[in-house]
Amino acid sequence: MDETYNLPESLRKSIELQNRLQESFKPILEQQARIQQLTAPLLNSLPTSNLAVSALNGLNHMTESPAVQLIRENSMLMQNATASLYKSIQPFRLDNSIWEQFHTNTAAVLDSYRTAVSGNLAASLCASMSMVNAQIAASPALQWIHSIDFSPWIDAFRNLHIGDNFLKRYRELNDICLTALYECKWFPYASWSADLRLTREIYEVLSTSRGASKRREKRIDKLILGYYTPQRIREIKRTWKDSDLEPHIKKILGQALEAHLRGEYALSIACLSTMWEGLIHHKLHITGRYSQKKTGRDFTELIKENDLKPVFGEFYEKLIVCDCNTVDEVVEGIPNRNGVSHSKYKKYPNKKASLNAILIADFIIHLEPKQETEEHSNGQTENAQP
Repeated sequence: MDETYNLPESLRKSIELQNRLQESFKPILEQQARIQQLTAPLLNSLPTSNLAVSALNGLNHMTESPAVQLIRENSMLMQNATASLYKSIQPFRLDNSIWEQFHTNTAAVLDSYRTAVSGNLAASLCASMSMVNAQIAASPALQWIHSIDFSPWIDAFRNLHIGDNFLKRYRELNDICLTALYECKWFPYASWSADLRLTREIYEVLSTSRGASKRREKRIDKLILGYYTPQRIREIKRTWKDSDLEPHIKKILGQALEAHLRGEYALSIACLSTMWEGLIHHKLHITGRYSQKKTGRDFTELIKENDLKPVFGEFYEKLIVCDCNTVDEVVEGIPNRNGVSHSKYKKYPNKKASLNAILIADFIIHLEPKQETEEHSNGQTENAQP
């Protein structure tokens, strides 16, 4: 598999958009600058420390009020009285008749006692809540909030004038980002599942580079490898634990992630590359023998049903499950399943290849499963290989 592989036609068209990246990105940056310019005077005018301190002092005053102290005292009074009563009874050894007589005589007294204490506590609580509500209404924090003039914020958002072509421009930029990741030998899910910070940083790299190059690939590699920290890998592991997979499958996948965290990339790649097809079959409700060709076709259809870009399926078909017959066809950073299965290694697999293997597995696990057809529900099989 030569490194100068041909991109599919659907991606080649997207690459042409790359020349317009800087021009397309300017309006978005200008809108961000306008928001900052409009809201800066308001933010600078807001008081900070004095108001925060006065608000906290108001809350402290509430918790130390006589009403709250009264609730505490009544509660302690009831606990101490009950404990004292049972302590005075405990030393005696009474036979059944005496105990029954004692119980009858004291039951009414205890009920009356509980009713009186409960009534006093309820009345005190209602009075205390009224006092607390009154103190909250007069607190410095609420007075500060009421004093804020939000009209500059409202005017700022009214003046943004986000047109219909904004979403179109965003989609174009998103297509360019996915295409660039494909060119840099990253499974496009790397940015799709990340937060906007990583996406923005990738856009900045694209806008400051002159097309596809080794230098651009190294810059994007650094961003993605830096984003997927050990903490994020463990978060992926937690989401896999919460999936509907069988417990033994979760254990296998979890051990692959732990191998990645230890830097044992050959182990994580070898494990995950044998799990992808089984994960796809799980989403397709396939339990019997199924050809690789049909699996690829149905996987592409499943991606479409999930309203995702075809680039994910194209990357999987053209780089992951394609033939790799010699060591010279190995592409660094790509966990080719055929190459791994037949020990086609130029050198020890790198972290990029291992992370790509994890991203592919995570992508499959988070797909919505194929809706079962009526034939499946009637017990007829569609999985038999012709």
